[in-house]
Amino acid sequence: MMWKKKLRQPQYSFNSEKVFLVATQPGKSAYSYLQATRLGLTKGEVEQRQSTYGKNEVVHEQRKNPFILFIKTFINPFIGVLTGLAI
Repeated sequence: MMWKKKLRQPQYSFNSEKVFLVATQPGKSAYSYLQATRLGLTKGEVEQRQSTYGKNEVVHEQRKNPFILFIKTFINPFIGVLTGLAI
């Protein structure tokens, strides 16, 4: 039996350096760095950024099957040695 690896969608990582840089700048500099204005983004800019970066939503992990978690705990070389010794 071959185990399949789940393919994840590409995730965009949180860049703390950029956030710190923007937070320490005066307002006008921050707007230019983020390519935005004080009034926000236009509808076209929002759609373009959402197509590039995705929506600003939190992705929750799916609940894992308890039976599968139980089986995965035994897939370990040390457990195999202990089972061999017990037998």
